[in-house]
Amino acid sequence: MTQLPEQKLDEPTIAIVGVGLIGGSI
Repeated sequence: MTQLPEQKLDEPTIAIVGVGLIGGSI
């Protein structure tokens, strides 16, 4: 994941990715 100037867009993205990883792990 590249660090973009707008971190506001990274926060929701990380949240979605986190939920996806947790959901896939179960």
